[in-house]
Amino acid sequence: MSSKIIINGLFLKRKITGIQRYAVEITSRLLNYQNVYVALPKKTNFQSLSIKSDQILEVPPSFPSKILGSGVWNQLDLPRYVNNNTLWSPEGIGPLGVKNHVVTIHDITPLEHPEWFPRHIGAINNFYIPRLVKQARFILTNSEYTRQQLLMRFNLSDEKVYVAPCAVDQQRFVKQNKKEIESVIKRYAIEKPYFLSLCSLVPRKNLPNLFKAWQRLPADIQDSFNLVIAGGQIYSHLDFRESVKNVKGIIFTGYIPDEDLPGLYSGALALVYPSLYEGFGIPPLEAMACGTPVITCNNTSLPEVVGEAALFVDPLDPDDIASAIQKVIYNQELCDNLSKAGLQRAKLFSWDKSAQMVYDILSKIN
Repeated sequence: MSSKIIINGLFLKRKITGIQRYAVEITSRLLNYQNVYVALPKKTNFQSLSIKSDQILEVPPSFPSKILGSGVWNQLDLPRYVNNNTLWSPEGIGPLGVKNHVVTIHDITPLEHPEWFPRHIGAINNFYIPRLVKQARFILTNSEYTRQQLLMRFNLSDEKVYVAPCAVDQQRFVKQNKKEIESVIKRYAIEKPYFLSLCSLVPRKNLPNLFKAWQRLPADIQDSFNLVIAGGQIYSHLDFRESVKNVKGIIFTGYIPDEDLPGLYSGALALVYPSLYEGFGIPPLEAMACGTPVITCNNTSLPEVVGEAALFVDPLDPDDIASAIQKVIYNQELCDNLSKAGLQRAKLFSWDKSAQMVYDILSKIN
């Protein structure tokens, strides 16, 4: 009998952001193959993945602490259960004591830019990532950019690191009808035409420069439009809202549940995504699939995602970002061209294809 492929299911405990979306989409497709299972601590609540009961491997945690429990389960309980089977850890974290381990590393931002993270996050990543990279049989990542970063930083062989890109659900992320858009924007008290920035509130998303750009726009634009910042607070010591609490037009929605995303994208004049660093960048792809123009940067992995179907800006130049926003407002032909190009670009990415890539790598071990 062939060995099992076991998926590290800790991602099911978390809210859906980019990494968790990747894990959910790939896992849902891997479960269609034989001998694929999801390992979970007992009493884990599923958020967005339907799993048959016979595909769940419950691995009881040996440590009851809510603070340390997941870490102990990941490093001690799960490896004992996996034994000689194949383990896939889709979140970029995983146990160090598994022989047949494939891990997806989405980016190495904490190593490249430790100044963007709390000190303890940097310390954890500096300890685990080099060891995880050395120990894993294969490494998966989402972009050629991150693959090259891993190869160079850790002196890895080409045959160890593979790209399985993120994608977009073409059935869900489509241009929504007027009724659905109105329902969503009413839910978040958006009363004016708006530009959307969908991101977690962390330093690499470059919100300070986006806010500077907004404040440099003419007063009539700030009066007539909204800048909607959609995403959750990650680190309690960083509150980007305080610096712009008296600025006209800026709305913070907090975390957006999955079901509201297509409507929120569809209603926006453009997605503004001036990120400083991305391992992939799912929001631009989702926005393009909804027919929404994208303003983003020609850096890190983003050119691989958007191709030539976006309006590029210098992320460190607020005037350049402000200029792009004005182009969207005043140039309808540009918006139409970006929308059409984005729709075609989004069709090039498929979760089915990426899941097959992941399965092929996991099967190499079997």
